[in-house]
Amino acid sequence: MNIITPDNFIKKFGELRGFLFPNLKTRSECKEEEIEYSEEEHKLVDEIVRTDILNTIVENIFRKAQLEKEYTIFYGSLCEQMITLELSLRDEAVKIGNMKNSMFRKTLFSICKDCFEKFFDAEEKKKSKETKEKSIVFKLKLFGNLDFVGELYRRKILPEAILNTVFESLLCITNYDTVDVDDLNTEGAINLMNKVGQAYEQNIKATKKNQEEKQQKLDVIYNKFRELENLVEEDLISNRIKMLIKNMFANRTEGWKKTEDVNKNGPTTKAEVAASIINKYEAERKQREDQDRGGGRYGGGGNRDRYDNRDRNHNNNRDRDNRDTQRGGNRDRRDNNDKPSYNKKDGEQKYQKKGDKDYKQKDRNDRGRNNNKQEQKEIIPIDDDKMSAMLKKNFEEFVIRQENDQ
Repeated sequence: MNIITPDNFIKKFGELRGFLFPNLKTRSECKEEEIEYSEEEHKLVDEIVRTDILNTIVENIFRKAQLEKEYTIFYGSLCEQMITLELSLRDEAVKIGNMKNSMFRKTLFSICKDCFEKFFDAEEKKKSKETKEKSIVFKLKLFGNLDFVGELYRRKILPEAILNTVFESLLCITNYDTVDVDDLNTEGAINLMNKVGQAYEQNIKATKKNQEEKQQKLDVIYNKFRELENLVEEDLISNRIKMLIKNMFANRTEGWKKTEDVNKNGPTTKAEVAASIINKYEAERKQREDQDRGGGRYGGGGNRDRYDNRDRNHNNNRDRDNRDTQRGGNRDRRDNNDKPSYNKKDGEQKYQKKGDKDYKQKDRNDRGRNNNKQEQKEIIPIDDDKMSAMLKKNFEEFVIRQENDQ
């Protein structure tokens, strides 16, 4: 059980089947394999089942479902498929009425009942408050237990009567004493209602027998929640829990949309994760292509318009800089025309202005030499391999310098 995952579910489910129901086959399996079905050889009876192995497997499933809340849906599906397989091996129709004959289901209920009773045992509660760590573990197990109970009810494995008993125990409905109510049990009841509220109401509407009685029991639970929400004493219920109750009723008013989202999410296989990533990438790529092809400021061409505006602003800024540079150059020329320059020639000191004939000739010669130098510059081509080698070498030198500095 420690290594069962959505990716290896089929393989591990087959191994569990081999431990619990070895060498047994259903009628449909015999038909597919072209084997004659024999009740003595292929049919499951109680005497064949190894109860010690069954208890061990169910205990491990329940323990992992408690501590791994994100896998609750996965373990609920595992239990559902195991019960379906058992009924098929018993040569019985897979329906709610025949679930009472499943030994897997009976063992599951027994372990669930024993575990749930511990949360209301005075000694267990006292031990859980000894340290903060024990308190956190106790809370995680309680909430994990309730979440798994809700998942079993959603899959119609757990009967409605047991669900009502759980709510009555958490909210102290049967003893009519609000003093025993605390934040932990009330928050657990809120989480459970968020998990099963939608299925609970749908099952009541779908039933034709005792519909009014079932609706009354649900109303009693809702009324208890409202009573706790309106409590004045903060010593019993904190404001945080009251806000959670308010959010739960808001979820109900919105048609349990949050519940639908939570119950849809579950562990996925690696293939499903990869497919999800690919689909997301393709959707983003298609969106970018649509935006590039779009033709309109308010349509898909918004990005193109934004890029055009950016280029236009860049050109405007460049033109403004050129005008400023030109004005500055003209101003410098005017200033320099009035300023004499000092040139030493043939041991003599002679001042020349830029307007003088000799100065103009010297300036033209200087510009000619600069142009010749620019013409002599040669651009050496370099291929991708050389560029990669240079970059790699520079990076290695950089890493060595960093290591030396450290």
